[in-house]
Amino acid sequence: MKKGFVNFVEMIIVLLTLFLAFGIFFPGFSYKNRWTEALMKLKARDIMITADRTGIFHPCIFSSTCFKDNFLDFIIPTNRTNIIPWSEVEGTVKNQISISCNCSTQNISYLYSAFNGLRINDRTVSAKICYTDLEVGVNPCMQSSDTLVIWGYKDFSAAKYKNVLQQYLQSGSVIQVADFPSGFTADSTQQQVFGIAGSSASPLGYDSFVKPGTANQVTYQPWKFFFHSPLQLTAGTTGLPTGDCAQNMTGNFTIRAKVYPFSVCNGVAVYFDTDGDGGIDRQVSGQFNLSSAGEILNFTLRYVSPQSIGIKFGEQYRFLEFSKTPSTSAIVPSDGNSDRILLKTDVNTGVVIVNGTRKAKTAWMADFSRDLTKMGDDHRQLLTSLILSLSNKDAFSVISPNVKIGFVTSYINVNASDIYEVFRFNLGLGYPY
Repeated sequence: MKKGFVNFVEMIIVLLTLFLAFGIFFPGFSYKNRWTEALMKLKARDIMITADRTGIFHPCIFSSTCFKDNFLDFIIPTNRTNIIPWSEVEGTVKNQISISCNCSTQNISYLYSAFNGLRINDRTVSAKICYTDLEVGVNPCMQSSDTLVIWGYKDFSAAKYKNVLQQYLQSGSVIQVADFPSGFTADSTQQQVFGIAGSSASPLGYDSFVKPGTANQVTYQPWKFFFHSPLQLTAGTTGLPTGDCAQNMTGNFTIRAKVYPFSVCNGVAVYFDTDGDGGIDRQVSGQFNLSSAGEILNFTLRYVSPQSIGIKFGEQYRFLEFSKTPSTSAIVPSDGNSDRILLKTDVNTGVVIVNGTRKAKTAWMADFSRDLTKMGDDHRQLLTSLILSLSNKDAFSVISPNVKIGFVTSYINVNASDIYEVFRFNLGLGYPY
């Protein structure tokens, strides 16, 4: 009896060993499909193509309310499909640019006013600004910002400043608005970070843009933003009704130390002081001209609303000289590369000099705020163009719920209502569990 039981146990062990051996040498076929992922990506692609072809893609995808509440919730309502969407945009100007500013409270107020009502390609771009110093490394204000603006002269000869700026440039850009004392000798930070050096030249007259030869030049993006993004002008004063104008809002366009009044009639028609004599004399639309010191300046009317207008500068626009005074030094590129000059004087010294690569950029511009009586809307356009072009273009979230499982599909799109933008839209679809 015992012998039979032992044989039975041995037989079970042998069978288990055989099953184990067959499992190792002849593994069973297993199949796992990726249909869920493929289906979600197909849905995302169809949603983006539908949005594009129905004309709501831009600027709707930049607004969570517009894209989710007014579009996605009708196509894939979460309460019926259990699908949760999220999205982000990369490669273009953010909805809100975060700026850290080593400057005065007056400078911060100016930056806020510069972004007030700013519109690009039919969408609004705002700014969030915080004050920072440069004494204790990259602080929280700088860490959360896309661009650092340093307004006013600062002695950067101490090594700590170079370390702070180089560390910050790993994720953001730096713009310096400053004059330098006469006889200025650039320290290593000014030379390596901003790429500038002093000069003994004495410029006079007008400051002219240097049109980039190719789109690969570091000056191309700020040049493009200056001439193709509309300058917002506020018509914030109620004028007396005249003629057919039941509602007459007035404002000022200040360039070259001269004020050109304008008015918006009934929210649709725009009238300008085109000859600069202080009296509004002509209705303008599309391309129009203003007279300045015997020179004809070209502009284009882009937006009209009851309390604001948007205009573009013609590509021949020149500034009145603001880069040098008897007590300041002229500036040139430290490496002699004139392709880095965006705005130059009549003797080829720099007014705005850009430095860096595609990812890490810096720019220096002369301090136009030294004489408040000469500050104009053209200076505002120049500064905002530098900020817009150099600001961090990494992906930013538009719709951002929490999901456990999800799949992302990308879509490359172009918009050129004002300025030519190529950007990537990432749409994710996922499940809550």
